[in-house]
Amino acid sequence: MTGSPATQARVLALAGGKGGVGTTLLAANLAIHLARQGREVILLDLAPSGASAHVQIGLPRPKHHLGELLPESPPTAGDKSRPRRKDSASALARLCVATGVPNLKFIAGVPDDPASPPQDDTFGAHILGLAPRLPCEMVIVDLGSGQSRGVRMSCRAATTLLMVTTPEPQSLRGLLRLHATALHGVMEEALSSVDTTELTAIFSSLGLRGVLETIHDRPRLYQRLLEALERRRYGLILNQVRTQSEVEAATRIGAVLSMVQAVVVDPVVSLEYDLSAVQATGEGKVLSQSYPNAPVVRGLERLITAFGPAGAQPRKPRGDNRYAPVSTWHHYRILALDPRSSPREVQRHYQWIRAPFQAGGEAEAVATRTHLDTVLARVEAAYRTLLFLENRREYDQELVREGILERSSLRSLAQDARDEADARTGHTDQGQRDQPAGKDAVPAASGKPASPPGRKKSHAGGTAGRGQEEAATAPEEDLPSSADRHYNGSTLGRLRRRRRIDLDRIAEITKIRVPQIECMEADDYANLPVPVFLRGFLRAYATCLDLDPRKVVTDYMEGYDAWHRMRP
Repeated sequence: MTGSPATQARVLALAGGKGGVGTTLLAANLAIHLARQGREVILLDLAPSGASAHVQIGLPRPKHHLGELLPESPPTAGDKSRPRRKDSASALARLCVATGVPNLKFIAGVPDDPASPPQDDTFGAHILGLAPRLPCEMVIVDLGSGQSRGVRMSCRAATTLLMVTTPEPQSLRGLLRLHATALHGVMEEALSSVDTTELTAIFSSLGLRGVLETIHDRPRLYQRLLEALERRRYGLILNQVRTQSEVEAATRIGAVLSMVQAVVVDPVVSLEYDLSAVQATGEGKVLSQSYPNAPVVRGLERLITAFGPAGAQPRKPRGDNRYAPVSTWHHYRILALDPRSSPREVQRHYQWIRAPFQAGGEAEAVATRTHLDTVLARVEAAYRTLLFLENRREYDQELVREGILERSSLRSLAQDARDEADARTGHTDQGQRDQPAGKDAVPAASGKPASPPGRKKSHAGGTAGRGQEEAATAPEEDLPSSADRHYNGSTLGRLRRRRRIDLDRIAEITKIRVPQIECMEADDYANLPVPVFLRGFLRAYATCLDLDPRKVVTDYMEGYDAWHRMRP
């Protein structure tokens, strides 16, 4: 299989712009999932420092590793099992070791050992170039995280790159800087050194879209750069997401990459905050084996669907106008809106899109303030036009006359009339009329459905959801006075329902996932986290219900400890 273009392995590389975002954990468990589906997979650890992917798949430190391919590493006399000092795909393949997972092999990275020879900055990129010739169907590569030159050079060489980040602003900025380095590598690959030197200053100030606009009247350069871009595919994992507001980080990053870098990120996958991942890493366990139902593990199924063997095939050029200058975009495209969107949706998208371009926003990592102010002015103009129905009707008619949009794709007059009536009576648009407006409104792109009609608003500011529906119809439950009350899960659940607070609102306030809250209220101790985390959950829950956190923790942990002592 090695070396035949017809049977080349498909390579999916993962990298993060900042350490601690979960790149290694996700790469390892993605490889395990693919192998369990019957694919022949190799996990390749190319992290330039702290190579630790072997821990995530339950292996001891491997005897053989990529350090043996470094020029300064001579073979040991008499050890015929070690590859010769030959930098080739066959030498790389001989470093493969079996794992405890059928169909999965592993190539260890260079260990953090003073005796190991130093890595050249281009070593990872060169090994990545050999990966398609490995004898397997897929190669999952952990490129590591951070802004080191080794990571950046490897990202430049990756043709299919899955970027990993958490929602924190520092992580998002690090990811944008790392991706900009990868795009600069694409520019260097497509253009001559003279052209690249000339355009680097433009790239630093205006992003790759600015470069495309600059060379648009130089057909040969422009076409070469487009062809190089079409050979790349970029995806995004937003890891450890706690709230719906953090889901919006993906929208912000997508806006920056589209409007500044001319890149469409596909797919975008959000993985919710998961203590199981923290516990598995701390205990040195394999996440997908120790916690098969963990949210992160389930989220990997979406990655496999998008980036599995079928999804990783080279894609044909899209043939759309995504490389056109932003100055030619219509307002719906600038705000990433469907032309049928309601005024409420216009407001939400405006808030999401403008955020990264404001002073102090994430886009400052990849473009100058002057350029971002220009982009922000276009966002503001689009918002002012689309928010007011009279302006929007005139603008829509203009788009139809110019043949940019079909009349059937726009909002109808009947929808506009309903919106005007809602504005007079204080309602929001259809699908959001029973949902609180403002910053806590659920993003349409999040996949979370709006509250169905008829739900009542809770005292905590949310909508009547799980647990609230029962409270809306059931009679109030009798509870002991606060002085005589013993707090177990059942008591906490009854208090929450009496106060008309739904589970989703508790989760939003406390940052505890709904399934964990349900386990707490059901006294399902077996599925609760370890005591140090459980006490923190209980304190947050008690504070949300205006209860004494100390008494709630003491009472609840009595039941937990009694259960723990009775375990076999």
